[in-house]
Amino acid sequence: MKKTTIIHLGPVVEYTGLSKNITTQEYNRFILSVQNLQLKNELGKELVEELVSQVCENTVTESNELLILEIEPFLSFSSYAKYCGSSEIKPTRSGNKKTTGDNTTSPNKQDIGKLVDFNQREADQYLCQLIEFMEDNLNTYPLYVSRQKETSERRTIFT
Repeated sequence: MKKTTIIHLGPVVEYTGLSKNITTQEYNRFILSVQNLQLKNELGKELVEELVSQVCENTVTESNELLILEIEPFLSFSSYAKYCGSSEIKPTRSGNKKTTGDNTTSPNKQDIGKLVDFNQREADQYLCQLIEFMEDNLNTYPLYVSRQKETSERRTIFT
């Protein structure tokens, strides 16, 4: 399994407000987790591996650049939800902190849960948008396994 992410830290910071103090090395494991588990499940292993290969080799096609733009918000919010769920809300040199006005306190489980839930809802909405984009562009992305096709094939087998 390649350790190249389809997106970089920039979109995550842009969409979620992730602290710019976080390094790519620290954060990439969250992007890779979503990319390798959820995104492969949604778009298909072959398509995701093609994207990773093109990003790695700096040969991303024009159509795949558009697809990556559609993927960015989903990967950003979903990876951020995983990041927050690991209790890393606002990392500081003295540990994780929750900012409240001029005071800082350590976040409690409820605060973390709210942040995770919010970001996961955002990710889910962007995932729906991504799937709709894929279904509307089946001819452009032949490696994508359409859910409509998959569902109709299952019906044919079982009916």
